[in-house]
Amino acid sequence: MKSIFKYVKLKQPINEYWLIQLLLFTLLVLLPCGEFAWAQKFTENTFIVSNDGSDNNPGTVSKPMATLEAARNVARKSKVVNPQIIIMPGDYYLSSPLELDSRDNGLTIKTYKNKEVTLYGGKLITNWYRHENKFWSANLKEVKEGIWDFRALVINGRLAKRSRMPDSGKYRHLSSFDVPWLTGVGGGWARKPTKKELTTMRYKLKDIPELLDVQNAEVRVYHMWDASFVGVKRNDINNHKLIFSNETIHPPGAFGKKGYVIFNTSEGMTKPGEWYLDRRNGRLVYWPMEGEDMEKVKVIAPTMERIIRIEGDSDKKAKNITIRGVTLQATNVPLKSAGFGASAFNGALSMKNTKQCIIDSIEILNASGFGITAAKTTDCQIINCHIHNLGGAGAKISGGTNLLFKSNHIHDVGIYYSNATGLYVSKGNLHKIYRNEIHNVPYSGIIIGGAENLVVEENLIYRVMREMQDGGAIYASGVSNCIIRGNIVRDIEQVGEGYGVSSYYLDEGAHDCTVEQNVSINVDRPTHNHIARNSIIRNNVFINDEDLTLSFQRSANLEFIDNTLYTPGRIRITRPNAIITWKGNKIFYSGGDKNKAYLINSEMPHTPKPAQKDKPIEVKRSMKPPKIDGNLAMGEWLGSFQHLNRMPSRRPSSGAPVLSKFSWDNEFLYIGAIIPMFNKDNINLGNSWEKDDAVEISLGGYYKGDSVTYVIRSYVNGSIQSITDAGVSDTAAQKLEKRVRYVSKIMEKSNKEGWVGEWAIPLKLLGLNPKSDLKIPFNMCAFVNEYDCWHCWEGTLGETWEVDKAGMLHFK
Repeated sequence: MKSIFKYVKLKQPINEYWLIQLLLFTLLVLLPCGEFAWAQKFTENTFIVSNDGSDNNPGTVSKPMATLEAARNVARKSKVVNPQIIIMPGDYYLSSPLELDSRDNGLTIKTYKNKEVTLYGGKLITNWYRHENKFWSANLKEVKEGIWDFRALVINGRLAKRSRMPDSGKYRHLSSFDVPWLTGVGGGWARKPTKKELTTMRYKLKDIPELLDVQNAEVRVYHMWDASFVGVKRNDINNHKLIFSNETIHPPGAFGKKGYVIFNTSEGMTKPGEWYLDRRNGRLVYWPMEGEDMEKVKVIAPTMERIIRIEGDSDKKAKNITIRGVTLQATNVPLKSAGFGASAFNGALSMKNTKQCIIDSIEILNASGFGITAAKTTDCQIINCHIHNLGGAGAKISGGTNLLFKSNHIHDVGIYYSNATGLYVSKGNLHKIYRNEIHNVPYSGIIIGGAENLVVEENLIYRVMREMQDGGAIYASGVSNCIIRGNIVRDIEQVGEGYGVSSYYLDEGAHDCTVEQNVSINVDRPTHNHIARNSIIRNNVFINDEDLTLSFQRSANLEFIDNTLYTPGRIRITRPNAIITWKGNKIFYSGGDKNKAYLINSEMPHTPKPAQKDKPIEVKRSMKPPKIDGNLAMGEWLGSFQHLNRMPSRRPSSGAPVLSKFSWDNEFLYIGAIIPMFNKDNINLGNSWEKDDAVEISLGGYYKGDSVTYVIRSYVNGSIQSITDAGVSDTAAQKLEKRVRYVSKIMEKSNKEGWVGEWAIPLKLLGLNPKSDLKIPFNMCAFVNEYDCWHCWEGTLGETWEVDKAGMLHFK
């Protein structure tokens, strides 16, 4: 601290009494202001960091330290209570992430008087030289040696654009993957993709040059709600195939999506402001923008994935740590796909195993991956932050309890990873997402997965879903007892063909949730509910300039109450039988006729019942019969999956789709079924029909020359009943029961819940002669106790075994 005597100029000696009086007077004058006040404010618990400092200093105002690590270490050794580190204005280039743990409990890191402080997770690039006429280069020894690789570049404060082919839009590849997607709860793909399918993509000859430098090229492959990011191992120019160095999330061509983009090649350098990393020659190549002087331009390349990490242990948490007011820029990510919501990366700032920590008023920009990640936190806060211009997603909350995410502004994320979300909440309990603004996002604004007792309230979300499909402003899957309330969503348009976009989306397994007092403006599908149950949608306002769709696919026990709907077009409702209560809703519409006055109504728009199916199931002959072992191995079964997707009323079923496969030979009709569930612990293992989990198979046949219907009921516990309800004699029923081979098995794989059944049914005991073109009257129904629902091949409007009102098996 500078001496106070510089403020006191003594021209002649004075006695000791007057000197003391003068000092006291000076203290009173200077205490509230000036340098002395600054010094007095920070006693032994304050440590100063400045670009003018040295790590050999004690961290005082007059002798600040140079790095945060040094200040942290001194604060730890000092043993003071609630230490604080003050960072003086300027730019700081970190050589390694700042690591904080339980030894730093009570620490606050903040800027001096809210002045601008930027922490960079990278280093300056200098020694530029002209490379060709328009490009400039900088040689990077570590890149040449293969020990440094990066995917972001900060140039004069902006996240510079990587070279890209094509310059805008997408190429369309020629690969296909026609395997059915069985939904997430159904276990994903009906057949697991092979490594070759995940690493090979066929392309059009004109799109990719023969001399493509595979050491540099990186490819974004678009899927429905995901996008993969892969390197290139080899360019097979004879067969026009790219062979990837790492696997895609889904095979190219899955879901019918064909788009892809190539980054980081010399051919992709088409305009000023773009760059690529030439790994082969160990140099960074940049095309300066107009007016940029490469001797003065500020270029920063990232060297680390995180800039600040706060992490305790599960039994020794990091507590009461506060980070306030700093700016973080320039982080790196490895070459890999980003995962659902682009959630696979670390945050520029990350927290784990923390309690009562606060992240306040920080800005994160120009980073490759996430802005902020928080895992296993308790009673923490992330407030007033500005997160933008990121390659990946904005923020992620994983597990933990009672985190407040409030008044944050997230925008322009997913620049490199087009499946990025603004905020991803993965599991956790009692979190509150309150009054945030989220916009300009390629995928969903907020994703919630598996959380409980969450409140998402008064957020403003717009211009999301700008590249991907099957998401929404607020997307929630597997959640329970969550409240989505008072939010405003506007201006979301569907891009391309696919599963659509929505404002408020309750997806697979969401239950006991409330969606209330929200607004949706200019979104065609304001509410979408897919395999959701026991939830309330009330007091919302849904406005759209065109047709408006309310969607309740495979959902059950939903209440739609006191909502206001406005559209000059038509109102469509998908799966209306999912709604058990429709009351108090106000509908303003004209039905698409501009010359027609608006109607005001409150009745649910009429949706006709589906007609009886008229297309039979084609059953292919098997040269090698499938093993009846309860595994339903895909290589053993021919043909496509059939969906048991109707209730006895012929309305669509709720819950996860039940799937079946069929084949035949000279002795047996083979049937396999997958009955997915959200929790296999909900299976009832008894043998009481309409109470315990079971499958009923009904087949038309003959007994002693008479036309009859055989009914076989099979339970998860392995028991089987051949019943006489449909008119077959007790003798015939008992013979069939003894000869049917049936095996059931509860699925144990982590990504699959539910059970599998497999049957071999002797055709001759049905009075049938196995042969091609044989047609058998048929129905099949599963009862799922978990959500008290029927899944039938066909609804008969009567007894499920009335096969003349059901369907047909057609042997091929």
